[in-house]
Amino acid sequence: MVSSFFERVRKINFWQKNAISIVIFIIFGIVIHLLSGFSEHGYHLFLIFVPLILTSSFYFRKWNLLPSFLATLLLLVMSLIHYGELFVDRIYISILNLSIFFAIFILVSVLIGMVNISFKNLKKEKESVESRNDFLSTLLVQDFGSKYQAIQGYQYLLKETELSKDQEEYLDKAINASKEVKEVLDLAKKLEEIEKKKLIAEKDVLEVLNQALEDIKDAIRKEGVEIKKDYKKIGKVEGNYSLKLLFSQIILTRVQKSGCDNVKISIEEGEQKIQVRIEDDGEKLPKNIQNIFMGQPYSGETTGVGGAKYYIIREIAEHNNSSIEVEDSELGGAKFDIILKKA
Repeated sequence: MVSSFFERVRKINFWQKNAISIVIFIIFGIVIHLLSGFSEHGYHLFLIFVPLILTSSFYFRKWNLLPSFLATLLLLVMSLIHYGELFVDRIYISILNLSIFFAIFILVSVLIGMVNISFKNLKKEKESVESRNDFLSTLLVQDFGSKYQAIQGYQYLLKETELSKDQEEYLDKAINASKEVKEVLDLAKKLEEIEKKKLIAEKDVLEVLNQALEDIKDAIRKEGVEIKKDYKKIGKVEGNYSLKLLFSQIILTRVQKSGCDNVKISIEEGEQKIQVRIEDDGEKLPKNIQNIFMGQPYSGETTGVGGAKYYIIREIAEHNNSSIEVEDSELGGAKFDIILKKA
């Protein structure tokens, strides 16, 4: 309710804000006057900072003197009512005190104004980033997706025509490349869905891992890769429905891209974390790919070895409150250590 009030006030024009500010200071002036009847001390005068802060929050500008002026005026009126002749008798000290408080009021108002300006700029920047992300997401998932379908259609039409052996070979390579593009598009779409559903729950690691292997068993069989399991019953971890996707995509990408014959999966349990290790005897991962898992952005220089896929895999891991460390494996290929938090 309070935040909606501030949002509405910030959208009205400058003179309307000034009118509301004056009303707020009048209301607080009455409240402070009533409180003065319960205390002989002047501590209640410090309540003037409350309307000062409130009204200064209305404006998206650094120099806004009205709240400071109203606060000083209210302090003068309240001081005259509370101290009376004493205020007049010590007029030089009273003026000095008012001047000091006026400077303090200006400082408070300026600081709040600067915070408001920063907040507004950050909000604009966030909206701009979200707008760009929405555009890129639409372009990637929808526009490129429809173009992929058109390309695929033409490729299969070509397949029906009489082609030379070399032409058929080139066409098969084009079809396989198109399938890889489709896989990345589908994975990007799934990541978009994951980002909208941030629910974290308890997950049985072995159950999720076995389901992941079941989902990609046909691809594993097609590539002739042997899966070696080295784990037993283990505790539960924090994760969401995409944890299965995380495991399956790491294994599938290595099976398809590394030329490996064997993939070994092992699990180690610590006091607070569980580590799932996936390693293979295929080709080593380039440093550019390993750097993606160290937090660096995807540069696009490693498309041929699945760079875009690995980047999305890293993002999926983060949505499961987990991290991935990538190194060369003693088996000869790559080693992925997925660090999961215990439930």
